Amino acid sequence: MNLATLYVTVLLAASPNSWPAFLGQGADPVDPATIPQTWSPTENIAWTASLPGKGQSSPVIWRDRVYVTSIHGTMKDTCHVTGR
Repeated sequence: MNLATLYVTVLLAASPNSWPAFLGQGADPVDPATIPQTWSPTENIAWTASLPGKGQSSPVIWRDRVYVTSIHGTMKDTCHVTGR
């Protein structure tokens, strides 16, 4: 199964409590007034996770798990998918 097929499968099977894509299920627009204007290690952070390498995408929430991707290597040639 390739990545595109997996993505479509995830979108079709998503439950209302899932966040399968960047703007959430259905890609609803975000009200700009709800976006924080300041960030710091302690301000406007909902959660953190240690990743191998650098973060590469928006988190995906599937049921009770959060998945994120990261990448590392001199040519950014090692990709990781981490779920918690």
